[in-house]
Amino acid sequence: MKTQEKQNDYMSGNKNLLKFSLENIKLLAGISIVGGILAAVFSSAAFITPKYESSAVIYPSNVWEYSDETALEQLQQYLESNIIRDSIVKKFNLYQEYDIDTADINAKTWVKLGYGEHISISETQFESIRITSLSVDPEKARDIVLEIIKQLNTLVTRINREKVGEVVVYRKKLAERKKAQIDSTLAQINELSSKYQLMDYKSQSERVTEGYVGFLKSGKAGANEKIETLFNNVAQYGPRFSTLLLELELHTKEYNERVVEYEISQSDYLKEVTYSNLLVEPEVNNKKAYPVRWLIVALSMIGSLVFGATVLIVSRINLKG
Repeated sequence: MKTQEKQNDYMSGNKNLLKFSLENIKLLAGISIVGGILAAVFSSAAFITPKYESSAVIYPSNVWEYSDETALEQLQQYLESNIIRDSIVKKFNLYQEYDIDTADINAKTWVKLGYGEHISISETQFESIRITSLSVDPEKARDIVLEIIKQLNTLVTRINREKVGEVVVYRKKLAERKKAQIDSTLAQINELSSKYQLMDYKSQSERVTEGYVGFLKSGKAGANEKIETLFNNVAQYGPRFSTLLLELELHTKEYNERVVEYEISQSDYLKEVTYSNLLVEPEVNNKKAYPVRWLIVALSMIGSLVFGATVLIVSRINLKG
């Protein structure tokens, strides 16, 4: 029974609402139209400065991956850095565009908020990055996007060069250290060669030994003193001389390897590369993106209609009361 009564009350209420709407349809329509007209006027360029949008889509390129971060995540962090933001704000005088007084103690906070509202960095479903700019000038909107991409390449290049520069210095020191070892070994070899007439230990020792033995077998008195002296030198200093030659060969091989590594890192330091592939180039869009007047007008008309109906209903209830 109670359910039936609720249904009857619901149907009765709907009928009353429909009847009320039909009775006041002209008034409600008028209120809605006036709201729409006012919204159209106040959303015009005379009251709201129109803004234009430009966007680009880029894909990471030549980005070194660190730890668990992907190249895409790194690129997003670079793009959201305050270094790029501050350079864009300065170059395009965004304080003026966002109507921010630079003398205001909170000016930097306001410009950060304005930058976040007008410039967005977002990941697309295809693992690329969309850069979107909103500005009062369509060409400026495009130029901001292009400059962000340019600043991105500049920033990544600078950071990479700082890292590679450390490697260049380190590898150069390794090569210089090995070169010093080569010079030291050469100095010892030259000293032994000059002082004791040593050249090639293996072949020289064989020839000197044969000559010395030959003189001994000849039985001649006063065997050649020079051969005897050389024989003694080879016997005494030859092993050390041979070791130094082997060290020189190893040092030279290592030095050449280190020079190659140094030259590779130096090449990495000096190379000019970009760190993003431009998939969608930003364009000048003369169709304003803000404000969306039709949406403002539509919402204003609906709001005016609801507000007008509410006022009429409340007034009727008060009159009955």
